[in-house]
Amino acid sequence: MLDVKRVFDWARDNGEVKAVDRILVKVMLLLIKNRITLTVAAIEKMESRLELPEDVVSAIVRAAEDVVGRSVPDSLLVEEALHV
Repeated sequence: MLDVKRVFDWARDNGEVKAVDRILVKVMLLLIKNRITLTVAAIEKMESRLELPEDVVSAIVRAAEDVVGRSVPDSLLVEEALHV
């Protein structure tokens, strides 16, 4: 599964100060539809992975690219194999 925490970190590091806020605003309706509560504070406090449904992940990646003005690096979009 794709860890979107890394996408938010990339956007914060490569975009403006409020990049994560702007991404969340762009995907807010989809988050509400999926009953997902996600805030800037929660994202910043997370030390581990953040895995979400594929449609939400795709929307976050598109929003991050729009906010930052660049494509998210392929290295961040690689899905990691689950270790069982």
